[in-house]
Amino acid sequence: VAAPMVALGVLVSFTRFASWQRRTVFMAACIIVPILANGVRAWATIYVAQFIGAERATGLDHIVYGWVFFAIIVAALEDSVMAEIEAAAREYGMDVLVEVHDEAEMERALKLDAELIGVNNRNLKTFVTDLSTTARLSTMIPPSRLLVAESGINTRADIAQLQAAGAKAFLIGESLMRQDDVYAATRDILAVG
Repeated sequence: VAAPMVALGVLVSFTRFASWQRRTVFMAACIIVPILANGVRAWATIYVAQFIGAERATGLDHIVYGWVFFAIIVAALEDSVMAEIEAAAREYGMDVLVEVHDEAEMERALKLDAELIGVNNRNLKTFVTDLSTTARLSTMIPPSRLLVAESGINTRADIAQLQAAGAKAFLIGESLMRQDDVYAATRDILAVG
């Protein structure tokens, strides 16, 4: 749970704080906050599932876990549930990212008002990652929406390929988490020098 926040914490603390004391406090927060948030999320989801129903618990799980924004994964939800989750997120002032994997999911996602459309390049059935998924699905996205490319992004060339397909934002996780020096790897993939 905490690994992505630790990586972000390392990146931010070493670029924004000069003193070791401030770096240490920031890093501690990056470890503690996700762990506490995950505990609250798990407890609340189980509570809602037990007393209200599993379908509602899925929506609550997304809202509690997302805080600022959360992802609606189209493959896992019915259209009516996605609309309810989106409406609830809007009530709390959150942005919504709708994640799709194929054309059928894209058609369903575009029925929602979400401005962020994430295209996951990983096939959930085979777990094979193919960056051409973003290019293929990008043609369906109207200009009023922001395309987020997800999964399989390992190099600056991957970023360039996805930008050429229309991606404006990128979800990069695993390739950075496997690096010994996350800061240097982030600089390399973003071509920041």
